[in-house]
Amino acid sequence: MRLALHLHITFSNGFRTFLLTLFFAAVQAVAAQKPAKLRSLANEAAEKGDWAGAYSYLQAAYAIDSASFEVRDALALAAFEIGDFETAIKLFQVNYDKDKGQLRPDALFYLAAAQKRLGQYENAQRNYKTYLKKYKAKGQKYLLERAEHEMKSAQWALQFASNDTTYKTPTQWDEIRTTQSEYLAARKGDIAFFNRTDSLGHWRMWSFSQDETKEIEVGSLDANSDWANLTFLDSAQVLFAVRANDITRIYSGKWNGTRITDANPVAGLNTEGSQNTMPFVGRYNGEQCVYFVSNRANGEGGLDIWYSIAKEGRWQKPLNAGAAVNSPGDELLPTYFFDQLFFASDYRVGFGGMDVFVSPLINGIWQQAINLGDKVNSHHHEVAFHLDKENKRFWLASSRSEELCLDNLTFGCLDVFQGPWDVKEEVKTDENRRFYASLAALNEALPVTLYFHNDEPNPKTLDTLSTINYVQSYESYMALIPKYVDENTKSVSSDVKEERAEMIQDFFELQVKKGKQDLDAFCALLLEELQSGHSVRIWIRGFASPRAKSEYNLNLTKRRTSSLINQIATMQNGVFMPYIDDKATSGARLEFIQLPFGEMKAKQGVSDDLLDEEGSIYSRSASLERKIEIESATIMPNTVKEPKLGKYEEVHDFGLISKYQPVKHVFYLPNEGNAPMVVDSVIAECGCTTPEMDIKNILPGEKGQLDVTFDPFGKKGHATKIVTVYIRGMEPKRITLEAEIEK
Repeated sequence: MRLALHLHITFSNGFRTFLLTLFFAAVQAVAAQKPAKLRSLANEAAEKGDWAGAYSYLQAAYAIDSASFEVRDALALAAFEIGDFETAIKLFQVNYDKDKGQLRPDALFYLAAAQKRLGQYENAQRNYKTYLKKYKAKGQKYLLERAEHEMKSAQWALQFASNDTTYKTPTQWDEIRTTQSEYLAARKGDIAFFNRTDSLGHWRMWSFSQDETKEIEVGSLDANSDWANLTFLDSAQVLFAVRANDITRIYSGKWNGTRITDANPVAGLNTEGSQNTMPFVGRYNGEQCVYFVSNRANGEGGLDIWYSIAKEGRWQKPLNAGAAVNSPGDELLPTYFFDQLFFASDYRVGFGGMDVFVSPLINGIWQQAINLGDKVNSHHHEVAFHLDKENKRFWLASSRSEELCLDNLTFGCLDVFQGPWDVKEEVKTDENRRFYASLAALNEALPVTLYFHNDEPNPKTLDTLSTINYVQSYESYMALIPKYVDENTKSVSSDVKEERAEMIQDFFELQVKKGKQDLDAFCALLLEELQSGHSVRIWIRGFASPRAKSEYNLNLTKRRTSSLINQIATMQNGVFMPYIDDKATSGARLEFIQLPFGEMKAKQGVSDDLLDEEGSIYSRSASLERKIEIESATIMPNTVKEPKLGKYEEVHDFGLISKYQPVKHVFYLPNEGNAPMVVDSVIAECGCTTPEMDIKNILPGEKGQLDVTFDPFGKKGHATKIVTVYIRGMEPKRITLEAEIEK
């Protein structure tokens, strides 16, 4: 919220004051004040929204009186507001430990929020839960609702955040990077247009081409205004946002290659009393439109994304993008690429501050927004996502930079990053668009993390296959909750027993049980994908705690993966089996790629002492290591579906037979292909031979039974008869019958 309101949307004086206060405040004069006076000055600054100024005053007060609960509390809140989350966590924790929230009931909320913003998802989840439990009846309604939401978001982030560093992480775009904030606005040909703050904190527009950056001149605007977010309607007409007198409006202008002239507010896009900003020209159902951000009435809450379609040279009435895109929080910086709307949100489940999401446009309807995952997002702010499909890369702005902005300021500072983006070419058909949305939904459900008891399933063996399925392992694991609670509380003092017990119960409730629920949800999506005719490959990664040698752990992780495959194979009376066995008539199949790690991936600090059962088996840290993860689902080509006649008896000799007694023999025609084998007809060369076929549609893996009866009709001597089997799509197959008829 702080980033949305004070930095990018309103270009408010809060950010500018923040920079100037920290650098130009008279530190010596501040330090000479008494703590009470400094707190008074801090309160005045906070009431004006100048949290940076309040932070400076309170730092000085804390240096004088670090034992004061009130000073610590005020400094913690100011630190939270400006993004100094480490300080906020430290001070909120100290005060909460002292009075358990008596003087500051919402301290636990802010503590959890700061922990989430630093990626400490487990701690955040636990503190949100404790806050809800303690203050459900008397807490602030807004904070309780937000805590409920953020607890779920922390759980999502805990499961979705990957430790995998094999992908290429985004790198800073050094060509445009300075000690100011920057983010990309648009690309036109080989020119990139971006926004940057100047030394006074004003937002300005710049261009970059051939290693050269130039500030874009804008005529007729007050120099004290802010302008940013340039976007092109055509080669000569542009839109951009201008903030003046605390109001942001969307302007149009003429672009001559170096400067903008004739800048004026756009009729139809701006409304009185609301902020209207961040325009981006795209398409909607084939028509040109502009996406922008506004807090006008009748939205979903906060700052929403709106769009207006251009018809007959006029902008139509703006429409809200709806609840699939917008949330009760803030949505920022929309961009549009290939029938997909990208934007940042501070409310939807994510990793930290602002995360980047995508919503595909299918048949004129925005689909549910999907988090782009931790290859794009982090626990910092990520905004302004741009996609280059041709060169398979993306750009975004992030506050994750390890470098420092303006000497020692990192709060709110953005740098542009770029990274690889594996964009699949799409045929523009409704089926492919539906498929894209469902595949996105499938991957949104990942990773699914499944936990196991020590050395389960099938303990004390080097086998790589399990004889049980995951649900059997899960149920026996859940039955051990009392044992885990007992082991984790038996050697601790009474004042922490309840906390330890709750921590273990939270692990089983929020992670073990949640894993089973996630597996059910994932399998429902997986089945839908397979039944629609798409083949899917899922990647399963295994982990183990370090009680045993790596060779043993590698086999153990394979058994755990095997139990998952067993589970999927037995679900809904074997509904997945045709896909696993590659016998589905549609050609869709399901493959599993196993990635066992064993001890090599166990975190440091997890005990491997066999005598230390509490630390190496029952501790929460050890329990977190005993898991497998379904980490991704990818689409692969379907196999070619065709029947294949396997080896069969081509010649049968009855030997010596009576000239008056018919003889019979059974032939089997096996289908070793992956599609049904259809027998159109079986024809004998004479009436003395009678073929009978029980099933003429032979499924993959099955055999068709052909009964052939030969009647000698009183003849004698050697007899040879031919039966021809006509299988659809194959050359006719001959079966020869021989007999020696008695004289």
